[in-house]
Amino acid sequence: MTDHPNTPPQTDDGETERLSRLSAAPSGIGRDDDAGNHPTAPQSEKPKRTPRSYSASNIGEDDRFWATVAHASLWFTVVAGFASAVAVVPFLVFVPLVIYLVFKERSPYIAFHALQAFCLQLLCTVGVVFAIVVGSIVYVLGIALGALLVVVLVGVVVLPLWIIVGALLLSALGIIPLIGLVYATLASYQIYQGQDYRYPYLANWVDSQIARGFTS
Repeated sequence: MTDHPNTPPQTDDGETERLSRLSAAPSGIGRDDDAGNHPTAPQSEKPKRTPRSYSASNIGEDDRFWATVAHASLWFTVVAGFASAVAVVPFLVFVPLVIYLVFKERSPYIAFHALQAFCLQLLCTVGVVFAIVVGSIVYVLGIALGALLVVVLVGVVVLPLWIIVGALLLSALGIIPLIGLVYATLASYQIYQGQDYRYPYLANWVDSQIARGFTS
């Protein structure tokens, strides 16, 4: 009796089992997969955090108004500070911070810009105070040194020259609030016109503090 032509060739039990496993393997998986060498899935990249600056196209009129007030409050601080011999500056500098605390839960847009304005006012105030303290110490030491040198006639030249230097230093103190007013005016104008504005460098730092929850 002859074998049927469609009868598969006879194999031993081990060969049959191996062929059965290979035939049952999913498509695209080779012999190395059965050995446990599965290809590893590519690791997903960590998503990048976008800056917390909000499109002004979706911002209401009240939001723009209070954000503008926060930035423009630097004008009130500077003018009132000169009028009161800086007596009210320690209080007025916190006006943007009050706006931030009032609106931080209701409007992230106002909160972001109010915090920017507060940091700008704080930097200007600290910068002016630092310049006054350091400039006063240097100026007083220079005057004292010039007075001592009068004895040897050198101070006759040094003393008047140092007085002129002191006047220039006093005039230079106005540069710090002037720079702050330029930025605050630009921010107030653009926000009131329906645009967005970020202070250079300072806005990124404020953004990182909000993202980390330090301002909550």
